[in-house]
Amino acid sequence: MTRINGYEFSDVGIFHACVLMTNNCNLECPYCYVNQKKDKMSLETFKQIIPNIHKYMFMSHKLKYRLAFFGGEPLLNFKLIKEAVNIIKEDKYFSGEFRIISNLTLLTKEMVNFIKKNNIKVSFSFDGATSNISRRMKNGKDILEIYKNKKEMILSLKDNIVNTRSMIYPGNADKFSDNFLYLYNYGFNKVDLDIVRDDVWRAEDLKKFKNELDKLVDIYIDMVKDGKKISIGIINRMVGTIVRGLSGMKDVYPCYAGVHGCAVDTDGTFYACERFLQDKTFRFDEMKNPYVYREYFKCENFDKCKKCKLQPICNTGCNFPQIKNNFNPLDSFCTLNKLIFKATLKIFDELKDNKVFINIYQNRDYGYNFRTLQQLNNLKTYDKDLLKFRGIFKHIFKGSKYDNVETNFNVLKNKYNINKL
Repeated sequence: MTRINGYEFSDVGIFHACVLMTNNCNLECPYCYVNQKKDKMSLETFKQIIPNIHKYMFMSHKLKYRLAFFGGEPLLNFKLIKEAVNIIKEDKYFSGEFRIISNLTLLTKEMVNFIKKNNIKVSFSFDGATSNISRRMKNGKDILEIYKNKKEMILSLKDNIVNTRSMIYPGNADKFSDNFLYLYNYGFNKVDLDIVRDDVWRAEDLKKFKNELDKLVDIYIDMVKDGKKISIGIINRMVGTIVRGLSGMKDVYPCYAGVHGCAVDTDGTFYACERFLQDKTFRFDEMKNPYVYREYFKCENFDKCKKCKLQPICNTGCNFPQIKNNFNPLDSFCTLNKLIFKATLKIFDELKDNKVFINIYQNRDYGYNFRTLQQLNNLKTYDKDLLKFRGIFKHIFKGSKYDNVETNFNVLKNKYNINKL
């Protein structure tokens, strides 16, 4: 344990500081939650927020922090990004990790060189084929034409781009497999498809999503069988969720909000995350302990979760829409999550003996202690699908550095007097 400024904590984990360079953007995405306005954080404000980043970092029991430049479109304030990087690099509490979340439509050679020189990670917001609908340019220009013209520059950052974030919402719920293929053909083998978690999904949208997800799974299986080493974000996240749940390290909370991070508005005000920032709720300076609200969101607290077979692994999704839903998980998120779980199980069952697929997952850096057994109050919540996944996962890791994963459920069988799992 380490004690600094009266706070005691273990030397594990990184604090996430997400700093808005501007609320302005050159796109108008229909699912975006940012209240766009033409503001910019100043250099003076940025310097003033650094001591508070340290303060909240210590309160969350972390020793180091990473810094993400967010928006709006952060490259609209590239001048501050350059100044901020030079300042933060000298901070002894900085972990060394910068990140920019950007649509990259404003990318220039100067920016490319700066990003490479400073080893900045990039989260590339690009939906793919549906972008002229789902990520429209404010000026009416063809965004796909812009990406075509900037393709060489963008792909020159391939070592810096950690993901290509392609959002799935009701407006493209029947087309996201096209987005996956578009981004793969553009040059990315890690396509981070992800769902909009707000309460916007109607029954007909969920049906479209299911049909399209089935299509995507079949496309992915065929591509891997054809020797293509690729991954899909929503599947990878579900894999991590399942693995951590089965190994006793369940993600109790879905993200850093209220746990080990903050979002900072252009005026220097601190919030739990970007969503709360836009809603102007859960301001850190109005709370005695900004990390106490997270206790509302444990999956075990909700009646609707207690009988769900995914309760041992699920964290109920984004906290923000839950607050808007009287502090209850959204029914639409539950449906989406179960559909993604079934899709993940189908992929793993179909490809468990495929050498390309095994290589993809054996070489992921999970960073978890797999030898910990899940200690459940009611073992009956471990249904046959979770146990099937556990068996497939052990099979895939045979011979790898994770081959010693402890999955001896006899311990639990004896503890709970269960005769058959």
